[in-house]
Amino acid sequence: KYQFVRALDMGGLYLLVFSKKAVQTRLGDIATATYKLAASDTGAKGAIAVRLNLDDTSFVFLNCHLDNGTQVADAHTRHS
Repeated sequence: KYQFVRALDMGGLYLLVFSKKAVQTRLGDIATATYKLAASDTGAKGAIAVRLNLDDTSFVFLNCHLDNGTQVADAHTRHS
């Protein structure tokens, strides 16, 4: 038994958050954020996030679209 909490989308990114119905009243401080990077030679990139508290514990769910690459240097750039 799950219940919808929040949805967020940006371009090709989509994030849905559901919780068990039994804990729905214990959720609080629900917030969303988007971060869109300027279009580059590989297209638009960015991230979306949903943050919420369950009792005294904070959760963040993040979905991001990063540049691709096959070289080790590309991975370092992506991670930074």
